Amino acid sequence: MPTPTSQQRPIGVLLVDHGSRVEAANDSLRVRAEAMADGGRYARVAHAHMELARPTISEAFDALAAGGVAHVVVVPYFLALGRHAAHDIPELCTQAAAKHPQLSWRLAEPVGTSPEMTAVIDERIGAALSTEPAEPAEPAEPAEPAEPAEKDT
Repeated sequence: MPTPTSQQRPIGVLLVDHGSRVEAANDSLRVRAEAMADGGRYARVAHAHMELARPTISEAFDALAAGGVAHVVVVPYFLALGRHAAHDIPELCTQAAAKHPQLSWRLAEPVGTSPEMTAVIDERIGAALSTEPAEPAEPAEPAEPAEPAEKDT
C-alpha cells in the first residue's frame, strides 16, 4: 500500500459530502479539508459535494490532478454506506477520473462507519448534558376535528 508521504506516488485525499443549499453546511467540509491539508500528511487535500454545491467531484479531481497527485483516496463524509456512498460517489469518481488516466483512485469507507464514532457520540451527549436544558415548546393550538369520513357500505 502506498504511504501518504511517498514521493514517487503523491497521495491526494478527496472528502466528499452530499452538498447543501445552506452555504454554512458546505463550509464545514471545506474547513475540515483545510485542517487536514494543514497537517501536511498528504500531498493535497480537496473537498467536493456530490450535488447541490461546488466544487463538484469532477472539479476536485481536476484540481488534484493539476496539483500533481498520482493517487486519490476518496473519503465519503457520510455516516453510513448508503446509496450515495456505495453507488453515486463511485460512479461520479469513475467519470471524473476518466479525464485523468495518470490518476488512480480508491474509495475509503464512509467516515461514520468508524468504531471511533461511538466516542464522538458519547462526547456529544456529555456536552449536551452539561448545558441548560432547552425550554419546552408551547403546546400547539388543537387542530379542528376532522369531519368523519363516510363509510363505504
